[in-house]
Amino acid sequence: MKKMICFAAAGLIAAGASAQQSQPELYGSASYGLVETEVGSVDFDTPTLNLAFGGKFNPNFALEGRLGFGVDDDTENGVEVEIDNFMAIYAKPMLPVSDVITLYGLLGLAETEIDTNFGNEDDDDISYGLGISARLNNGIDLFGEYVSLYDDDDVEISGINLGASMRF
Repeated sequence: MKKMICFAAAGLIAAGASAQQSQPELYGSASYGLVETEVGSVDFDTPTLNLAFGGKFNPNFALEGRLGFGVDDDTENGVEVEIDNFMAIYAKPMLPVSDVITLYGLLGLAETEIDTNFGNEDDDDISYGLGISARLNNGIDLFGEYVSLYDDDDVEISGINLGASMRF
């Protein structure tokens, strides 16, 4: 049900945004995620490498898809945890503060797969975040953001992404 609500909302927003501008400004990005996976009361450092592709439909809205891969695991009390991968789709409302700085939000759906020494687990959840980007003159944007990938029962996956985007 959560998936249907998110995709329906993203579709309605995209339809309105596409009416504003016929050709979106496309971009791709790469980032490093300082991600923490909390299982019960134990925290695991589970960094990720993230790739994204998006379309900016107007100065205040973009749609973005992401794919992330775990780059390291962490062990606490005999339990080993690593993010194997995640996929996410986001609606991205933006607020340009100046010609250079833009604040933005992320709201969408993420499916995350976690590897442990007890087996693999994957699940989806509503994902959200807040970020800031700085536009450079050479078609590159630098950004930092907080993202919550998963928060359900006794598991929470969230962290800070630092990266760069390139406009096409």
